[in-house]
Amino acid sequence: MSEWRRVAGFSRDLSLAVAVTDGVVGGAPVGDVRVRIEESDVRPIRNPSSYYLFFDLPQESVTVAVDGGGRYRDASTTVNLDPAATDTHDAGEAVEVSLEPTPAYPFPAGLTRVRGTLLDGETPVEGATVGVTGHSRTVTTTDAGEFVHYFDAIASADVEWVDPDPTDDEPGRRLYRPGGSDPTFEVSDSPDGSLGGFQTSVEVRVGTLTTHDLTY
Repeated sequence: MSEWRRVAGFSRDLSLAVAVTDGVVGGAPVGDVRVRIEESDVRPIRNPSSYYLFFDLPQESVTVAVDGGGRYRDASTTVNLDPAATDTHDAGEAVEVSLEPTPAYPFPAGLTRVRGTLLDGETPVEGATVGVTGHSRTVTTTDAGEFVHYFDAIASADVEWVDPDPTDDEPGRRLYRPGGSDPTFEVSDSPDGSLGGFQTSVEVRVGTLTTHDLTY
């Protein structure tokens, strides 16, 4: 009979657990998402619950960086692992990172969203921040100037039915009209600062995709 004997042992200390979620539908993100620590070469272990576990990190402030692949925007957050600091992170609690979608994200059917391109004349504007008045969410335009803004909660009081127009075969439609008006899309920042403050109203159909370019 074979006899097993323990010849060596080692232990590792859990420094950080990172939970990455899909900001649109919740749960684990789809596609090739990668998590790393900018200040370290330590690679995480992904457990069956989809947490990214980092062991034996330096006891200092570190940056958790998430590469969203093609379907999500990259994200990052700073975590202090210094036990002497007043804001040190508890290793028993996961750091949560919610990923926002890019235009390549497979949005679920029935979600109200607007997709388009931000243009300065005929030139696409890359890296600009686009938002909607009254909503906290902002999106960043891609290198082709594209953006998608989605609305995850629309009150019934803000939905208006527009009857069909028999003169041009326009079907009836449900529109998102908070306060009785079309929502206002605004550019709060752009790489050269020239588009900051630009605003325009957009007719948004409820429960489907609206395609509309924003032209300065």
